[in-house]
Amino acid sequence: FAETLQLNILSGRNFNPDLQTDSTAYLINQTAAQRLGWDEPVGKKLSYGGQREGTIVGVVEDFNFSSLHHEIKPIALCMSPWKLSNIVVRLKPGDVARHLTGIESAWKEMAPQSPFEYSFLDQDFQKLYEKDQRMSEVFVVFSALAIFIACLGLFGLTAFMATQLMKEIG
Repeated sequence: FAETLQLNILSGRNFNPDLQTDSTAYLINQTAAQRLGWDEPVGKKLSYGGQREGTIVGVVEDFNFSSLHHEIKPIALCMSPWKLSNIVVRLKPGDVARHLTGIESAWKEMAPQSPFEYSFLDQDFQKLYEKDQRMSEVFVVFSALAIFIACLGLFGLTAFMATQLMKEIG
């Protein structure tokens, strides 16, 4: 996960599937280390829900895993047993359709009972901000309407003043 999303590992190391001990290991982000009050968390024990105890093998730089409207929260990444629900794949630019076909065939071999559905990370992030985009469009329309009404008011005021001055001059 850390390698695929190109997360910066600040201290320690990434998971190593060849090490049996990494099956219960954790990677935490900077925020989690700060909230736990640990300056050097690598090598310390961490327990999740009192059921899954493991050792912290690395600290990754803080990254946004939810909307940018929220502050970065603590997160602990673990290498869990193989459960096919979501996978993250980095594709090289180019023939995306060919890559997706290969991924789909691999998915059907490993999890034939689950349908193959995919989305792109950039599109997922775009969905997070569609509401903001619509809101900004509404603000632009209402701002333009307010400016138009203000200009009508100024025009009416100048027309009234011109009429008053014509009576004074006449």
